[in-house]
Amino acid sequence: MNFINFLKENNPTVDEINLALQMNQPGAGIKNPDWMTHRPARAEFEYYEVKPNSKSGLAKGNAKILFLIGLCGSQRPPLPYIPGLMYFPGPDANVVLWTDTQGFVQTEVSLRWEREKPGLIVYEVCVKSKLRQLAPQKVKDAVDAAAVILMGLILSGVRVAPAAI
Repeated sequence: MNFINFLKENNPTVDEINLALQMNQPGAGIKNPDWMTHRPARAEFEYYEVKPNSKSGLAKGNAKILFLIGLCGSQRPPLPYIPGLMYFPGPDANVVLWTDTQGFVQTEVSLRWEREKPGLIVYEVCVKSKLRQLAPQKVKDAVDAAAVILMGLILSGVRVAPAAI
Protein backbone atom coordinates (compact mmCIF):
# COMPACT_ATOMS: atom_id res chain seq x y z
CA MET A 1 0.00 0.00 0.00
CA ASN A 2 1.52 3.36 -0.93
CA PHE A 3 1.63 6.37 1.36
CA ILE A 4 -1.41 8.15 -0.11
CA ASN A 5 -3.51 4.99 0.26
CA PHE A 6 -2.32 4.65 3.88
CA LEU A 7 -3.34 8.26 4.61
CA LYS A 8 -6.73 7.84 2.91
CA GLU A 9 -7.48 4.52 4.62
CA ASN A 10 -6.72 5.95 8.06
CA ASN A 11 -8.06 9.47 7.45
CA PRO A 12 -11.22 9.28 5.30
CA THR A 13 -11.41 13.07 4.84
CA VAL A 14 -7.99 13.33 3.19
CA ASP A 15 -8.05 14.65 -0.38
CA GLU A 16 -6.17 11.89 -2.21
CA ILE A 17 -6.61 13.63 -5.57
CA ASN A 18 -4.80 16.72 -4.28
CA LEU A 19 -2.07 14.50 -2.80
CA ALA A 20 -1.73 12.58 -6.08
CA LEU A 21 -1.37 15.88 -7.98
CA GLN A 22 1.31 17.02 -5.50
CA MET A 23 3.09 13.69 -5.87
CA ASN A 24 3.43 14.12 -9.63
CA GLN A 25 4.65 17.73 -9.65
CA PRO A 26 8.18 18.11 -11.07
CA GLY A 27 10.71 18.82 -8.33
CA ALA A 28 8.14 18.25 -5.60
CA GLY A 29 6.32 15.10 -4.74
CA ILE A 30 5.07 13.39 -1.62
CA LYS A 31 7.74 11.71 0.43
CA ASN A 32 6.62 9.10 2.92
CA PRO A 33 8.30 8.86 6.33
CA ASP A 34 10.52 5.90 7.19
CA TRP A 35 7.96 4.80 9.74
CA MET A 36 4.57 6.06 10.77
CA THR A 37 2.16 4.93 13.47
CA HIS A 38 -1.60 5.26 13.45
CA ARG A 39 -3.01 3.94 16.73
CA PRO A 40 -6.26 5.72 17.60
CA ALA A 41 -6.87 3.58 20.72
CA ARG A 42 -3.59 4.84 22.19
CA ALA A 43 -3.76 8.32 20.63
CA GLU A 44 -0.46 7.68 18.84
CA PHE A 45 -0.13 9.40 15.49
CA GLU A 46 3.57 9.88 14.80
CA TYR A 47 6.24 9.53 12.18
CA TYR A 48 9.99 9.00 12.24
CA GLU A 49 12.84 9.52 9.85
CA VAL A 50 15.91 7.28 10.17
CA LYS A 51 19.15 8.79 8.91
CA PRO A 52 22.91 8.34 9.33
CA ASN A 53 24.39 10.43 12.15
CA SER A 54 26.30 12.72 9.80
CA LYS A 55 26.03 16.35 8.72
CA SER A 56 24.19 15.42 5.52
CA GLY A 57 22.03 12.80 7.29
CA LEU A 58 20.92 15.33 9.90
CA ALA A 59 20.18 17.94 7.21
CA LYS A 60 18.11 15.49 5.15
CA GLY A 61 16.27 14.24 8.25
CA ASN A 62 15.40 17.77 9.39
CA ALA A 63 14.23 18.73 5.88
CA LYS A 64 11.99 15.66 5.66
CA ILE A 65 10.45 16.35 9.08
CA LEU A 66 9.68 19.94 8.05
CA PHE A 67 8.13 18.64 4.81
CA LEU A 68 5.93 16.20 6.75
CA ILE A 69 4.85 18.89 9.22
CA GLY A 70 3.78 21.02 6.25
CA LEU A 71 2.06 18.13 4.49
CA CYS A 72 0.04 17.12 7.56
CA GLY A 73 -0.84 20.71 8.42
CA SER A 74 -1.94 21.62 4.87
CA GLN A 75 -4.75 19.05 4.81
CA ARG A 76 -8.27 20.09 5.81
CA PRO A 77 -8.83 19.02 8.47
CA PRO A 78 -5.12 18.73 9.38
CA LEU A 79 -3.80 15.20 9.67
CA PRO A 80 -3.10 14.15 13.27
CA TYR A 81 0.52 13.04 12.71
CA ILE A 82 3.42 14.72 14.52
CA PRO A 83 7.18 14.09 14.72
CA GLY A 84 7.62 11.02 16.94
CA LEU A 85 7.87 11.46 20.69
CA MET A 86 7.05 7.97 22.00
CA TYR A 87 10.13 6.01 20.89
CA PHE A 88 13.17 6.28 23.13
CA PRO A 89 16.03 3.92 22.38
CA GLY A 90 17.15 2.35 25.61
CA PRO A 91 20.57 1.10 26.69
CA ASP A 92 20.24 -1.74 24.16
CA ALA A 93 20.45 0.72 21.27
CA ASN A 94 23.91 -0.64 20.53
CA VAL A 95 23.99 -4.06 18.89
CA VAL A 96 27.08 -6.00 17.87
CA LEU A 97 26.42 -7.17 14.31
CA TRP A 98 29.46 -9.43 14.07
CA THR A 99 32.95 -10.07 15.37
CA ASP A 100 35.77 -11.40 13.21
CA THR A 101 39.25 -12.55 14.22
CA GLN A 102 42.15 -12.68 11.78
CA GLY A 103 45.34 -13.75 13.52
CA PHE A 104 45.86 -11.53 16.53
CA VAL A 105 43.45 -8.81 15.29
CA GLN A 106 39.84 -8.88 16.46
CA THR A 107 37.35 -6.61 14.66
CA GLU A 108 33.87 -5.83 15.97
CA VAL A 109 31.15 -4.16 13.88
CA SER A 110 28.18 -2.70 15.74
CA LEU A 111 25.15 -0.53 15.10
CA ARG A 112 24.24 2.28 17.50
CA TRP A 113 21.19 4.53 17.29
CA GLU A 114 19.45 7.28 19.22
CA ARG A 115 16.58 9.72 18.91
CA GLU A 116 18.26 12.99 17.99
CA LYS A 117 15.05 15.01 18.28
CA PRO A 118 11.32 14.38 17.90
CA GLY A 119 10.81 12.34 14.76
CA LEU A 120 14.52 11.86 13.94
CA ILE A 121 16.39 8.63 14.70
CA VAL A 122 20.09 8.69 13.81
CA TYR A 123 22.41 5.72 13.56
CA GLU A 124 26.12 4.98 13.36
CA VAL A 125 27.94 1.89 12.18
CA CYS A 126 30.93 1.47 14.48
CA VAL A 127 34.04 -0.57 13.67
CA LYS A 128 36.52 -1.38 16.44
CA SER A 129 39.73 -3.30 15.94
CA LYS A 130 42.04 -4.44 18.69
CA LEU A 131 44.88 -6.84 19.22
CA ARG A 132 43.71 -10.03 20.82
CA GLN A 133 45.35 -10.89 24.08
CA LEU A 134 46.59 -14.41 24.52
CA ALA A 135 44.83 -16.25 27.27
CA PRO A 136 47.26 -15.73 30.22
CA GLN A 137 46.43 -19.08 31.83
CA LYS A 138 47.18 -21.03 28.64
CA VAL A 139 50.56 -19.31 28.29
CA LYS A 140 51.37 -19.93 31.97
CA ASP A 141 50.38 -23.61 31.62
CA ALA A 142 52.60 -24.04 28.54
CA VAL A 143 55.60 -22.39 30.27
CA ASP A 144 55.03 -24.52 33.38
CA ALA A 145 54.87 -27.71 31.29
CA ALA A 146 58.06 -26.79 29.42
CA ALA A 147 59.82 -26.05 32.73
CA VAL A 148 58.78 -29.42 34.19
CA ILE A 149 60.07 -31.25 31.09
CA LEU A 150 63.35 -29.30 31.16
CA MET A 151 63.76 -29.90 34.91
CA GLY A 152 63.16 -33.62 34.38
CA LEU A 153 65.78 -33.74 31.65
CA ILE A 154 68.31 -31.89 33.79
CA LEU A 155 67.71 -34.11 36.82
CA SER A 156 67.97 -37.29 34.75
CA GLY A 157 71.44 -36.24 33.61
CA VAL A 158 70.56 -35.96 29.93
CA ARG A 159 72.85 -33.52 28.23
CA VAL A 160 71.20 -31.26 25.75
CA ALA A 161 73.32 -30.00 22.90
CA PRO A 162 72.93 -26.38 21.83
CA ALA A 163 70.90 -25.87 18.69
CA ALA A 164 72.87 -25.68 15.47
CA ILE A 165 72.80 -22.33 13.83
